[in-house]
Amino acid sequence: MSAFDDAMNEQLDLAFETFGTPGKWQYQDALIRRFHNDRELMAAGTGILAEANLLKVRVKEILCPAKGDLVEVGGQWLQVIAEPQRLDRRGRVWTCEAAETASR
Repeated sequence: MSAFDDAMNEQLDLAFETFGTPGKWQYQDALIRRFHNDRELMAAGTGILAEANLLKVRVKEILCPAKGDLVEVGGQWLQVIAEPQRLDRRGRVWTCEAAETASR
């Protein structure tokens, strides 16, 4: 690995350590970053604004997240509702859409 890659990994780790929340992903400890994004849904030709919960977790902590996984973060339980994706350039972070759930 190059010095540049090492520096990028250190920055990513610092971001998760600073802004991540300790949580459980399928009962495995992980630092999780949670984002609330608005998204527009179309229903019968009408745009509806809905809130989306996005979770980000490092690949080195959770190797293979899946649709249906249960995640506890900040005292709330969420369920992954879409296939996880690696959207960052180097593929080091999983991005997952989730919905709040009462089950554990």
